[in-house]
Formats: sequence, structure tokens, C-alpha cells
Amino acid sequence: MLFYRAALLSLVIFLLAAPLGAAYQPQVIHGDILEVHQEEGKVRIASSAGMLILELASPCRIVRGRQEVSVAALRPIQQGWYQDGLFVLNSAGQAVEIIVSYAVREEDGFLVLYDIFGNIKMREPLER
Repeated sequence: MLFYRAALLSLVIFLLAAPLGAAYQPQVIHGDILEVHQEEGKVRIASSAGMLILELASPCRIVRGRQEVSVAALRPIQQGWYQDGLFVLNSAGQAVEIIVSYAVREEDGFLVLYDIFGNIKMREPLER
């Protein structure tokens, strides 16, 4: 009888403690940065989940290449030419880290815009 109580108590403790270890699951979202609201600490992005407004945690680490940049550096280059980024969110849904990319190259008479993964996002002919 004592063995069954100990086994049952161990099972209950295991079942109650298991979710505690999995409680914090950071989420990463990839998207194009459409607008930056620096004063409000928010950015609007277009992602595969649709349009999102993300709040930036304080502090929020923002990196382009190997250099830390400010929130102002996230703004669009021009209409239709957006930087993309990976947004690491905390359990409250706030961005705690942003890895930003903006890579443009001239290739065969075109300006080619690449995403953070190296895939072609856009090609536009050069005006001569």
C-alpha cells in the first residue's frame, strides 16, 4: 500500500512539474519591417502570419551584420523596399532581439534585393 501511495505521489509531482520546464518557449518570427514607431517602441511587420504590430521590450537588442543599431535604423529604405528581420519574442510577445538584414546587389543590369536567408526577394531593372 505504501508503495502505491509513493508511486501515485511521484506520478502527480511529475505531471505537475512537467509543464513548468516548458513554460518559457521563445518564439521567432520572420517578416518585412513596414513601419517603425520609435516613440511608442513598436514596429509593424508583414509576416507569413499576416500583418503584426510588435512591441519592443526594454531593452531590445537590434543587430545588423555584427553591429548593434538603433530602432530608427529599422525604417524602410523606400516605398516597397523593406528590410526583413528575425524577431525573437519573449513569453509576453515582446521583441527582445531583432536580427535585421538589407542586402542589395547589382547583377546583370538589375538591382537584386535578398532576404535574411539569402533568397531573392525582388529584382528591379537599373535605370540607365
